[in-house]
Amino acid sequence: MIKLTRTLSLLFSISVIMIGCKLTNTNYNNHKSKQTNEIINSSLWLYRKSIDDNFKHFKKNVKTRKKLWKIQSTEELIRRTMLIDNKIRNIKANWDKKLTDTLCLNLEQYNNFLQINHASYLRDTTSWSKRYLRVLPQVQQANPPSFAEFYFKGTSQEEAIAILSTLQLGILQEALAIQRRIFKEAND
Repeated sequence: MIKLTRTLSLLFSISVIMIGCKLTNTNYNNHKSKQTNEIINSSLWLYRKSIDDNFKHFKKNVKTRKKLWKIQSTEELIRRTMLIDNKIRNIKANWDKKLTDTLCLNLEQYNNFLQINHASYLRDTTSWSKRYLRVLPQVQQANPPSFAEFYFKGTSQEEAIAILSTLQLGILQEALAIQRRIFKEAND
């Protein structure tokens, strides 16, 4: 878990730096974005595998009713998380900035699900579609840019995909943390 958290922190830092640096050499930026995406995609695969492996291990060792309920709860968490993960994958595969408006709505729905079913396990209850508002300067908070405008205005396709991948990684990390808290509670 610590390694995954460190990886996410590193990748997020790389993405912020990449977004903040607007160099004139777009070939260099595209190459840099592609490399970042390769690293993030490896981490995404590890998170998906961890979620799946943890669930299989927990399910195999279930012996009480309380744990059966936890399995059902976790199955729905995994299903919803993989739905949002797949939506982001589809946007990345068929990049069109207009699709990010739909993503914003999907992120709100996902957050509503988490709030209703897993609020006690959430460290941050803010929707992924609104977390960017925290970093806005005070002047912009009165009239904030949209989710799509904040993340994707003036970015290349490769940069946009890196941003979406980082978002995916954060969602998977949060789901894994919730899953682990559920399993820990069931085993206590």
